[in-house]
Amino acid sequence: MMLKNLFKTRNPAKVETSSVTGSLKTLVLHLGAHKTGTSAIQKYMRDNAALCARNGIAFLDRSKADGLLRWGKQASINAHADELRALIQRAEAGGAQHYVISHENVPGRPICDGASRLYPRIRAQAGFLRDALGDWPRKVVFYIRSQPAFLESYYLQTIHEGRFHTFREWRQAMGKVNFSWQPVYDDLCAVFGPENVMLRSFDNDIAEGQAHLLGQFFGAFCDSPAEAFDNFAYPAHRNPSIGSKGLEMALLINPLLDSRKERRPVRDFLQEHFSNRDYSRPRLMAPERKVRMAERYASSDAAILAASAAAYRSNTDGSGK
Repeated sequence: MMLKNLFKTRNPAKVETSSVTGSLKTLVLHLGAHKTGTSAIQKYMRDNAALCARNGIAFLDRSKADGLLRWGKQASINAHADELRALIQRAEAGGAQHYVISHENVPGRPICDGASRLYPRIRAQAGFLRDALGDWPRKVVFYIRSQPAFLESYYLQTIHEGRFHTFREWRQAMGKVNFSWQPVYDDLCAVFGPENVMLRSFDNDIAEGQAHLLGQFFGAFCDSPAEAFDNFAYPAHRNPSIGSKGLEMALLINPLLDSRKERRPVRDFLQEHFSNRDYSRPRLMAPERKVRMAERYASSDAAILAASAAAYRSNTDGSGK
């Protein structure tokens, strides 16, 4: 509450928008989580911008979002709030019914030094974005996935970013962490209201293929998305991670790299030539440990997915599913 009040004090002028009488039905905030197909959704919209426009959907380009939203920090969102609102207003003036802001970095990093839970900054940082956007009707889409798969994928992401710790070192440095998605969902509900938060299982949706994942995403706010988008016929997008040999190489090379300029070509090389498409996936957690972790959180995950679906349906007015 103190952060929220402080933000409002620094931004005393209430945002005036045309959303009450304009065409925009929904401002869709797709906020993650990391490693849950966000790139596939963003690239689908980028590559099918004309099709999206014909169906009343405008969106914030990912590269543009990088500059405007960064990591969800208050200073960055505050500095770019006027520009962000202007982009939405322009889309609304052009007849858009839905405007999608998709960026998994807004909630901050999922695992932070000294934190005892996932996404410890999500409530504050989601609140900064909410307060900067004005009064357009908002819907939030957030994907979760099984805890062991999430941890392994996010560990490899840290290696892509240039780190060179082993999985064991990384996990031990965290200390004791509760990997439940429940606090994350609770924070999103506190900021946006449970009736506006659609929680989805990445594991369940991607198991039926990319087209199903896309259909479920757009179905959260569009009518009949499959028919409107020709059943999401789109080449499967995969953001490859490094395979076991690629990980071995990265752990040796990354300590020698000093800048993003040096790290980026090495990352691209390893992803292209030593990915998990051509090499075995790194064995990071013992199979039995993965099973135990998944079982520990399975009932909690199922409960919040069911609670989200029920609360979100209660607010459906024909513009969502």
